[in-house]
Amino acid sequence: MNDHKYLSTTNLKNSIEEISKLRFKLLLQNGVVTKIFEESFKGLSIDEEIKNCSKEDIATILDFKNKYKSNLDDQNTEQEINSMCFIRLYSSFEAFMSNLLIDLYYMFPESIPDNRKISVESILLWNNTKSVKEYVIDSVAIDNSYTLEIWKKTLKTPFGIEFMRAPKNIERLEFFDLVRNLTLHSDGRVNSKFLTKAPKSITKKHLKDGVFERVELSVDYYECFNGLQIMLESMIDTIENKYKFTKKNLK
Repeated sequence: MNDHKYLSTTNLKNSIEEISKLRFKLLLQNGVVTKIFEESFKGLSIDEEIKNCSKEDIATILDFKNKYKSNLDDQNTEQEINSMCFIRLYSSFEAFMSNLLIDLYYMFPESIPDNRKISVESILLWNNTKSVKEYVIDSVAIDNSYTLEIWKKTLKTPFGIEFMRAPKNIERLEFFDLVRNLTLHSDGRVNSKFLTKAPKSITKKHLKDGVFERVELSVDYYECFNGLQIMLESMIDTIENKYKFTKKNLK
């Protein structure tokens, strides 16, 4: 078995860690003590950022909250921080989509579409064949990761990689994609595409008496960030442990 590593998964792991630390730091700097602390203090689910905190440390944080309560209950600040970090995390996922294909194309160059066209002008940009190869692989990877649907199909054929089989998981990832697009391109307001694509359980709270209006998107970015992080960590684990760089993975 070839011992080549998935550089894409390593980069994504590093990004998740960096963004999680940034989020944690921003929440503290802005005096926002969120439910991640209270959940940990009560012995409930523990977020990655504070899993090594002692109960004394968490108690100190809660005491800090009580002393400066007037500045700490700003849910808008918390939403803004979680929104920003969610967008950054999703951006890392989008980079991972193409980076994973680059990993695979380098390992299996025969899987690059043989009908791929490249202009003479593009070839002349580079002064060696290595750069031409890198350019072609990069462009093919970008084209085949432009949407979630294209990316999933490309991973399945020819690589035989399927880690989003459950309809519920696919729907959840597509929802995160919609939230990302609305936040970046629609000023955080719902539009007709969102009302068509998002789950009915989500869209119904954005509808009022059957009247269409670009109302503000009502989502919990805390839940979006955590949900996306869990999903990405599951992807990494599946790819690194189930799918190896061997010829048998090719269909």
